[in-house]
Amino acid sequence: MISNSQFLRNLSLISALSVLLFAASLKVYFGQDAYVEIHDNLDSSHAWLATLHQHDLFFSGGEEEVPMLSGMERDYFMSELQLGNLIYHLFSPFDAHVLNFIIKLCIGFLSFLLLAREIFGKTARYQVVVPLVSAAYALLPGYENLFIAQASLPLIVFLYIRYLRSPAPWVLLTILVYPVLSEFPRYGIFLCGLLGAVFIYFLFFDRLMAQRTLLALVVLAIGYIVTDYRVFRLMLLSDEVTIRADFAIAPGDFWKLVKDGFLYNQYHAQSKHLYVILPVAAVGFIALLDFQAFSRGFFQGVKESAKGFELRIYLALAFVICVFSLVHALYNGTEYKHFLQTIIPPLSGFNFSRFIWLNPLAWHLIFVVSLVAIGRRFTSIVSWILALSHLLVVPATPSYGNDLANTVSCRYLSECSSKLTYRQFYSQQLFEEIKERVSYRGELVVAFGFHPAVLTYNGFFTADGYHNAYAREYKKEFRELIRPTLDASARYANYFDNWGGRAYLFSPEAGYQPTISVPSDVVRLPVDPEQLREMGIRYIISFYRFGQDSKEVLKQVGVFSTNESPYTVFVYEVQRASK
Repeated sequence: MISNSQFLRNLSLISALSVLLFAASLKVYFGQDAYVEIHDNLDSSHAWLATLHQHDLFFSGGEEEVPMLSGMERDYFMSELQLGNLIYHLFSPFDAHVLNFIIKLCIGFLSFLLLAREIFGKTARYQVVVPLVSAAYALLPGYENLFIAQASLPLIVFLYIRYLRSPAPWVLLTILVYPVLSEFPRYGIFLCGLLGAVFIYFLFFDRLMAQRTLLALVVLAIGYIVTDYRVFRLMLLSDEVTIRADFAIAPGDFWKLVKDGFLYNQYHAQSKHLYVILPVAAVGFIALLDFQAFSRGFFQGVKESAKGFELRIYLALAFVICVFSLVHALYNGTEYKHFLQTIIPPLSGFNFSRFIWLNPLAWHLIFVVSLVAIGRRFTSIVSWILALSHLLVVPATPSYGNDLANTVSCRYLSECSSKLTYRQFYSQQLFEEIKERVSYRGELVVAFGFHPAVLTYNGFFTADGYHNAYAREYKKEFRELIRPTLDASARYANYFDNWGGRAYLFSPEAGYQPTISVPSDVVRLPVDPEQLREMGIRYIISFYRFGQDSKEVLKQVGVFSTNESPYTVFVYEVQRASK
């Protein structure tokens, strides 16, 4: 006869796998009619990977030209040796997008299961909740290009703990190849930094653990150097100054950043801990306390508590969360980052506020400890219900990067007149028709009134684009192009001069965010005509009609639309200067 505990363990695993399978099925079912995140995704990284796929540039040399921003070197784009990028070489962009999501679910679920088992063992109380928490972790939304990197964090922690306990060669070899699932600039540098801090700690308390930590750190660093060789080649061998040298973003509100970091984390790496995990963690902390032991003092209480192991893990994780939240606020809310960039210039390209991207894993481990403490104090059914509640909240809450919830909301629950599906955003049929009608042969183009990534994705060679590390010299050249707008708008001047990641044709009369409605406004040409010609730009592809002031500069080639696309596109050819 199956015990209640065994029944809950089986139900937990079945429920977790069912939710993951349902999420993957929905992703496939919605297809290109899904509402996929645009910001920092369809407007950038997804289009970059699609361009590398279309032009067969994944394995090309570092100086090979990628057709955006008038030709960027290949080394400034993602490594082909990382799984999340390699699938774009092997599959079409949208199929790779779907596969990336499914791989993320599998890796996130299995790696969290491995880590939880390594830390907490196979006791029945943990097995009741761990599968549900693992599935919730796997479903966390965020920055799509780093889905696999985020999902695989438990795996590297598992490998490190396993190596400390049993330094088998296979563990070290797995650590070496782990960076295939990760990325150095946005995860690896922080993981290596943490291992370095642990190494220093062990130097004072356990020399054997220090040796093993140092070896694991060296092996992991070698793995990152190999897989992210393009980044290291630029760091060590390139003397080109990028726009990152101009970054001068004003600090935010420090205390608001502290609060938001602790309560919400950061939108690129969401933890979804506010509604279920945080209150459960508060109750779980009380359940972990042994008040009789604590009557002799806090540290003595931690040491003597019957639940001392779990309490120490809880406190260590809470400390990590607080520290990373504080670092996030210090970096974005004070002059700390400018100080760091001044004393260590090679680190100026890294955003150290991203330590907070490691917090989702810490929150979910605290959740496991708290659930078990609550289940021990009350009953395992209570902890199972709480774990299931979180698992359902994560995929059901619309937020940045939560494509499934956003799609369900827009299709069945509310009207999303200002949002576009994947198919609508790129409107491939429409732009193929434009290329055919103008006999496009790779001439330089710019977008107006929409994201240039739409053109890049559809095979155009763009002079504009979105990238956070292109050449500073090109930024100066592009600034001359959009000087009329920057002179007239302090907002856009500040946005471009102090950051510049979006080299767009800005205009106070027209935005660039996508919309389902068709703009009917007639606007002024927002560029310097001579610089337009000097840069060799052949076409302006616009969502707006230009006024009479552009007659001597532009010739309208055609107006294009299709039934499948929400866009009406005006194509203008740049005229040579009259003699």
